[in-house]
Amino acid sequence: MDQITLEEKKNWLEILQEIRKSESVIIQQHTTTKEEVKQLESILNLMKQIKDGFPYLSLEQLKKVILRKMATREIVVAFLENTVVGLMIVDLKASSIELLDSLPTLWEWDIERLLLDFARENFLFTSNFLSITSFREKDKLDIGRRERLLRLNFIPTKKSVNFSYPTEDFLLKLP
Repeated sequence: MDQITLEEKKNWLEILQEIRKSESVIIQQHTTTKEEVKQLESILNLMKQIKDGFPYLSLEQLKKVILRKMATREIVVAFLENTVVGLMIVDLKASSIELLDSLPTLWEWDIERLLLDFARENFLFTSNFLSITSFREKDKLDIGRRERLLRLNFIPTKKSVNFSYPTEDFLLKLP
């Protein structure tokens, strides 16, 4: 597993202090222009911070997924100034969300709702429902992600197992 170095933690704390001085979050859909590929490193830094929600995901594997999703325009990123603070990766054909998360220190900013609203307004999903998989109720590894999905009006539908880990599927009705 990839580890965060002490230097990366210090840099991230400095960035967070700067972010708190600003109040505007910018949501952007990403493609694979040279400038946006440069932002891949910033996206990966976010993933290092939220990795506890995705225990079996390697950053190398994620890097490949992000580049592929940029090419198909199925990724939405939330920025606060020049820092990535939220990420949403979708599968338009399956009408599913592969990843939806933001920095835990900014959860009260409701960044996932901004990402979700952007996707609803700008993506053409093939179904009237969006699906996502998350932790089961009372899972000790869940630090609040399941609760945030419920606040976004996702409804738990069935229990499943992903990567040999017990999970739960959720659905959200699209307008």
